[in-house]
Amino acid sequence: AGAASALPRPTQGGGGAAATPAARKKCAHNRHFGKRNASAPPRDPRVLYVVPTFQWEAASNNSAKNRSVTRYGNGLRVWLDRPWFSSGDGELLGVVIFKDGGRFTDIPKEYQPLVTQWGVDPFWDTSLPKNQTKISDFPARVISEDVHLQEKSGQGDPSVEIVGHRVHWDETRGLWYCDIEIEPGATYTPFVRLALVRYQPNALPNVKISKVVLADFAK
Repeated sequence: AGAASALPRPTQGGGGAAATPAARKKCAHNRHFGKRNASAPPRDPRVLYVVPTFQWEAASNNSAKNRSVTRYGNGLRVWLDRPWFSSGDGELLGVVIFKDGGRFTDIPKEYQPLVTQWGVDPFWDTSLPKNQTKISDFPARVISEDVHLQEKSGQGDPSVEIVGHRVHWDETRGLWYCDIEIEPGATYTPFVRLALVRYQPNALPNVKISKVVLADFAK
């Protein structure tokens, strides 16, 4: 298992377009090749471990006698094994939620192992977390989309919401990682179980996501 990571808070909203930046190559005659949609689903993500992320921020009016520091949390860093971009440029890590605004109590039994859920840590006397998930609960997202799971793609099967996040390279560890911010409500250090997919927005409609991989509970 990995230790908690201290880092600056990711920019809300992802700070740009959905596609991950990548070098564009030109052919010998300086012509650009057009973007093509992927025609095969991405490989399943290989999740190594999930750790909390946090940041301390000192108050601007601190003095030698009085000092106040605020701790920001509610973030998770997902460490991923190589390789990435199995489906090409623009591949994201997607958080699977059942519906935008869907309540946990409304998740069908067969979907419960396939979508993100969270709950209160009974160790703390704290407020209950939200009883539903929304796209807006993930402020570091760059895109979201309503799609059908590979595991549940039959006629009449409900679709789910995929909330896409950028993936970054850590040169020191030689691994990919993704920072996911979560706003589960006023509860303190809730347990979160992420349901994750590789997500390729630039793909044909039925091959945009991999199969679901469940991460271990984290908080």
